[in-house]
Amino acid sequence: MQKTGDGWGTLDPANTAQYYAKGPHAFFDITPLKYNGWDKYQKTVAGVLAGYKAAAFTVNDDAQIHKAGQIVWGTAIIKSDMTHKTGKREMVAFGSTVIWQKEDGKG
Repeated sequence: MQKTGDGWGTLDPANTAQYYAKGPHAFFDITPLKYNGWDKYQKTVAGVLAGYKAAAFTVNDDAQIHKAGQIVWGTAIIKSDMTHKTGKREMVAFGSTVIWQKEDGKG
């Protein structure tokens, strides 16, 4: 979970692409709420992140990992600390749920 947060902290969604499924999957974020597919998500979020000069995402110590057969999911509170290019600092905490599944023997 923290590796994904560190990837987002680079402000380049391409640095997190390896953690996201390709194909017709839904992704949810703040705005717009729903994206259809990783390509659309990555493109739109890259435009939003272009307005920032620094970011850090830290997984809280409440992280939990659960396994059910071939599926593993995790939940945690993520603390974000982002600095806009204008100098405005934004600090928020949000809930995160992730699902992991091996693809092509990788995962």
